[in-house]
Amino acid sequence: MTSEGESLVIELGTIRSSAQLLQLLNQTLALGESPGGGADWNTLCDSFTYLGTGGVWGNGRKFLFPLHFNFTGSDLCRRADPAGFSMLSVTLESTRAFYLRNRIGFSYEFS
Repeated sequence: MTSEGESLVIELGTIRSSAQLLQLLNQTLALGESPGGGADWNTLCDSFTYLGTGGVWGNGRKFLFPLHFNFTGSDLCRRADPAGFSMLSVTLESTRAFYLRNRIGFSYEFS
């Protein structure tokens, strides 16, 4: 974390299922607790558009912008869980477009 925003490395190399991927993202990004207790891709996408305010429920981590996520081990995750990796990619691209429309710096990379 710097005064110019944040950069976070998220290791995906051990992920073998969509459930593991969702759990990793929720824990690593500290997106907050759902009143219903569950996590799914729609909730994750909603939470990503509220990264600066503590997630969709407001009780998670508040990130500083510009914000950059570096997902390492991406090829392993892509091979082990193609559907989950695809959902992550779609979610991240939707998030990037949202922040771009609002002139807020958000980027990500897969390595």
